[in-house]
Amino acid sequence: MKNNILKKINRLDVEIHSKCNRKCSFCPNSDIDRASFNVRLDNTVFIKLLKSLKANGFSSHICFSRFNEPLADLENLKTKIEITKKFLSKNHISIISNGDFFSVKNLMGINVDRVAMMDYDCKGRNKILAKLKNFKGHLVSEENNTLYYQIEDGPLVSYKLNWPRHATLEDRGGYLSEPIKHRSVNIPYRNNRKLRDKPCYDTERRITIEYNGNVMPCCHMRGDIEDHKEYILGNIVNDDIINILNNDKRKSFIRQTSDTKTLPLPCKFCQKGIPRELPEKN
Repeated sequence: MKNNILKKINRLDVEIHSKCNRKCSFCPNSDIDRASFNVRLDNTVFIKLLKSLKANGFSSHICFSRFNEPLADLENLKTKIEITKKFLSKNHISIISNGDFFSVKNLMGINVDRVAMMDYDCKGRNKILAKLKNFKGHLVSEENNTLYYQIEDGPLVSYKLNWPRHATLEDRGGYLSEPIKHRSVNIPYRNNRKLRDKPCYDTERRITIEYNGNVMPCCHMRGDIEDHKEYILGNIVNDDIINILNNDKRKSFIRQTSDTKTLPLPCKFCQKGIPRELPEKN
């Protein structure tokens, strides 16, 4: 019998391994080591997750992302894609990448629908477009500082240009609070990191899984941050994802974030899902 709880979920974020090659100033990886080691999400655990999702009718978006670089371990990425296609062949699959490993060679055999990349180093339009044109394909469009390039018999690539110059930051569950500069660009916090004045329904609509199997309530929270450990909802190594989604801890978190008066501490200044406030004109 299928569990209806998955009907509310519109995205599954999976951190398929731990490694990230960067230590960006706007990311907790600037302090927490993810570069000197790599731990893969166990394939047996991953298969168990996908079997449970399939049995319960999960049909939404699957994204390989979080605080790692998916393309930093190509062998693992290709294996995880192959396994996903076996169990959830009709689901939309995407990757979010920093772009450092983006090449014709590395994308060969990466059978996903979309690859989203960020121009963190402000290389600019011409260099990024030249990089894209190494692939057989065509430029689909250019909008909101993003190039959309369709690779022939491959994924749609979206490449966010000059990311630091156009971005606004979230505080990553309260981990970030000081002014952030990246590539000589001061990156502002969204809405000045003001006290949140709207409820959040992200936990109810999204599943977020870390490389060690931890299920987190939000994409901004992570189990290796001390102040976030108490919010770990469960672990798919020793429990089924459906049980975790139905447990009291998750239900309690959803209740707390649905009312601004009871927001958990990591959520107090988060502006996720709230439109960016533009300065008033004189």
